[in-house]
Amino acid sequence: MICPYCREREGTKSNTHYLSDNIIRTALNSGGSKDRNKGLYFDMSNSSGAVKFNFQQSTPQQKLEDNLGRPPNEEEIEEAKKRLFSVDNIFCPECEKAFGVIERAFDAAILPKFRGAELEDVVSLDIGEIRVLRTYFYLQLWRSSLCDTTFQLPTEIEDDLRDILLNNVEIDINEIKKYPLSITYLVNNEEGDTKTQNLVGCTSDGNPYLILMNDFVIQFFDDEENVSFFDFNGLNSDDYLEFINQNEDVFKVNVFSDSERVEFNIQSMGASKGQAFITMLTDNFSRMFNEKFGHLPDKEIIGSFITTIVNQNKPMAIKFSTQELEKETINYIQSLEA
Repeated sequence: MICPYCREREGTKSNTHYLSDNIIRTALNSGGSKDRNKGLYFDMSNSSGAVKFNFQQSTPQQKLEDNLGRPPNEEEIEEAKKRLFSVDNIFCPECEKAFGVIERAFDAAILPKFRGAELEDVVSLDIGEIRVLRTYFYLQLWRSSLCDTTFQLPTEIEDDLRDILLNNVEIDINEIKKYPLSITYLVNNEEGDTKTQNLVGCTSDGNPYLILMNDFVIQFFDDEENVSFFDFNGLNSDDYLEFINQNEDVFKVNVFSDSERVEFNIQSMGASKGQAFITMLTDNFSRMFNEKFGHLPDKEIIGSFITTIVNQNKPMAIKFSTQELEKETINYIQSLEA
């Protein structure tokens, strides 16, 4: 196929990360390391309220068994061989180099203000390098829309973001600033395995179009008229408009403390406040209960079941995985026969 960025050359580049690898890697890797292919990941890019839990090809066996509670099966091993958040033969090598220029500018000018910086008691950061910051996050949005079926921007927005990216150096800054955009940074003061608790992926929502990429969360609106409060697991609060940047003089980034980060990730990974998760649990349980007993369960039985699931003493990624939820639902219904 023809590369969708230049629209001239053949897309022959393999392993192009549509979410920048150096940002997401510590969320994917064992112990938060920067090495490739050595860890677990928690992906929100799926249609259910459950968490998609998987691991990478070189993840230590003990790490897997600690989190899975068992050795991985053949299907999980095959899934682990796939490259994460990357595509083959979509973009051309020349355009991959152009992406690298945008990414390196962000790494040099913006990233040190967050990673490794002293952000204790900091609730927001004002960034003056608007062109660099917005171009970088537009790149994440544009590539994800092309490469991830869960995440789809309108075609006209895709085309406009492409034009901005292609001309990011010389384009009028007002063209770059016209879209409402919110960025939240999640401070992580922990070392080791806690770093794997951040999420990578996207949602199928629109306005905002939302991408979680480890310690950065992107919320993008395609028009000012579509800006409204979005209740996503505590990500936004009453002051959310302060952090929606449009035609700004400086870009204001929302900063979550480490404790806020942990709470956000717990809720996002399917804790009881996640309505999609509760709806999925209730629907599946009611269907299986009806098949077994010939009638729907009452509210007390449903409440007891949900409490049992949420309070299990198991690793979070396993407790809320699709496979574990199915198994525990069957077990619970069987226990009602006794």
